[in-house]
Amino acid sequence: MWPRLVMFVAFLAFVVAACDEDEPQPPAPVPGIFAVQAPEFLLCDEETLYTFSVRIENLSDLDSVICSVTRPDASDEAPFRLYDDANSTELSSPIYASSHSGDIVANNGTYTRGVWSNLLCDGEEGEFTFQFEAVRGTERLVTAAFDVEVRAPQACVIVSNTLPSHFDECFSPVSISIGVADDPQVLIDTVVALLQSGDTVLWHEFLSRENETNWAFTLSPSIFGCTPTGAGYTLRYEAYDRFGLSCVADLEGISFVNGLPDVQSSVLPDTMYRPVSSSDSNIYEMFIDFSDCEVEGWSIFHAALFDVRRQDAPAWDHFADFFLRDDGIAPDVTAGDGTASSFLKVINNGRVDDLYYFHYYVVDCAGGDTSNFLLDSTRIIQSAAPVLARGAGNDLGFFAPK
Repeated sequence: MWPRLVMFVAFLAFVVAACDEDEPQPPAPVPGIFAVQAPEFLLCDEETLYTFSVRIENLSDLDSVICSVTRPDASDEAPFRLYDDANSTELSSPIYASSHSGDIVANNGTYTRGVWSNLLCDGEEGEFTFQFEAVRGTERLVTAAFDVEVRAPQACVIVSNTLPSHFDECFSPVSISIGVADDPQVLIDTVVALLQSGDTVLWHEFLSRENETNWAFTLSPSIFGCTPTGAGYTLRYEAYDRFGLSCVADLEGISFVNGLPDVQSSVLPDTMYRPVSSSDSNIYEMFIDFSDCEVEGWSIFHAALFDVRRQDAPAWDHFADFFLRDDGIAPDVTAGDGTASSFLKVINNGRVDDLYYFHYYVVDCAGGDTSNFLLDSTRIIQSAAPVLARGAGNDLGFFAPK
């Protein structure tokens, strides 16, 4: 028996070894070099340090990581080395590269070096070509070459602008235009208008380019939104090119009147009915139309409020959960159209026939003042024998479901 057992064990070992040889082996990691940080442009006439860094994967014990540079005239600039040294090494060359690498974590495979733009430029503007290379013996990892624009843009100037100094409540939209003189090689790509109170920006609006020099936008009351009525505002124009350089012009002494909202009409059923069963409820919709030109078109969750009074009650009641919305959520149909909506859930609270008065109003977001009040009414009837359900909902016998 023992010889057979030994032979069986030997056979199993052979089978396991054969299976191990047949199993597919994972592929060997592929070395790679990837640019992590490389600026798209350098300012030629400013002493600015720009950081370049690359990530080396699956290749250790490198001899060097270098970046070759070709100038716009096709001549080769002295290359610069990048380091993975946690910024610890004192470096001396080339002259346009930083004296320390700027690397953050040592030996993590990310190699870094800073470049002084004014020293690299040395009076020559245009497209400089960069290419990274990692070297270990005869092995080379090389990135694709890429261009970096090196320029000394002329400062832009805002040469003209138009703007009224005063804006009345619900003023008619007005076209605002400014002229900007910029560098023909580095054009302005962003112009923004900002309304400020001191250092606080109340709103901002991007302008569109009309032609080579003019930028414009249409100023309407809804841009002002919740800006309070006041004087002494400043409208600032800021123009930027892709290098981040800017020019600014301020127009001071701007005044603005933010008018109160106006509640205009309501839709409320003349009669609503309580359910027969105390466990049921009837759902009704209510709508009001209002206007507030400073928030026209805005989607508003808490658009309008109302107070309610039963005919025999001495005072108006207000419940925090009762409000109408203009945000497109049912029963509201269209967000920001000036029609605010809500549901009323009518329950059986044992009352048979009551008349209720509703006071609708809107609170202005600019100053917290209240619009005009709009009065409407509805009768709520229990058509069958009353079923007492005191304590369900409020004493009025209805509430707005959330």
